[in-house]
Amino acid sequence: MLLLAGLGLTIGPAILTQSASAPLMDGVVNALLGALALFSLLGLWVPMKMLPILVFEVVWKSIWTLSVALPRWLDGTLDASTIETLFACALAIPFLFIIPWQRFWHDLRGPTPPRARSCRYLEN
Repeated sequence: MLLLAGLGLTIGPAILTQSASAPLMDGVVNALLGALALFSLLGLWVPMKMLPILVFEVVWKSIWTLSVALPRWLDGTLDASTIETLFACALAIPFLFIIPWQRFWHDLRGPTPPRARSCRYLEN
């Protein structure tokens, strides 16, 4: 719900008012985040099936924070735009504690295959 509200309030207007002169990557990012918002809406009905989407959100924000924001912070070159994005990425921190990680890894692994039975004709 939090993910849906956050994306809906920020990305929704950006998608609806996107102009033809906007930078290409802004359109790509808005489309990707818009799709994420729509899938988050589905998560209201089938939350456990949408768990990979939530994990994706946490992972990409973590990667961005470690590969973009952290080096800029260490160099002392953080600008207002980076700080704004870092704040948005920091909103994913509570999800680290909300996500049922044990269930996620269990579902990711899939069902355990049945053990092979010993067959005498295979042993010869």
